[in-house]
Order: sequence, then C-alpha cells, then structure tokens
Amino acid sequence: MKKNVIPFVLAVVFANCLVAGNSPKIDRKALVTRHNILVEAPDTLASLSVGNGNFAFTTDITGLQTFYREYENGVTLGDQRCGRFF
Repeated sequence: MKKNVIPFVLAVVFANCLVAGNSPKIDRKALVTRHNILVEAPDTLASLSVGNGNFAFTTDITGLQTFYREYENGVTLGDQRCGRFF
C-alpha cells in the first residue's frame, strides 16, 4: 500500500468504530425468534431445508433426519455442500 493510503484507511476504520459505538443495542433474541419455524405435522412432500449459502440441511418434523425412510417417496432428506470450505 502507498503511504498516503494507510492514514485514510485508519481514519475510515476509526469513524466506523465511532458510529458503531453510538448505535442502539440489537435485541438479538427478537431478531432470531422472528424467524422461528413451526412444523406441526409431517408431510413427505414439504420437507424443510435450512442453510447458510455454503451448506444446506433438509429435515423432517423432528428437526433432524430421523424418519428418512418415510421421505423416500417424497422430497428426500439429505444435505448439500456448496462452494469451498477452507
């Protein structure tokens, strides 16, 4: 990096720290619980898949892959890795 770029980068980082320090606290429990998933009955054609962009996991009503045989004629249960893991 050039010598005149380093002070600019440090100033941007410092400004971000000041702004972040003045922001209100995040209610993390409210943020997470507004996305709660409720599965009330088993349905072999509507299994639930959750993922983060690199990994996807399909679950049954237990939240795991407990009843995989029941799902063989519907949407099968499994997991999928996408991209690279380092």
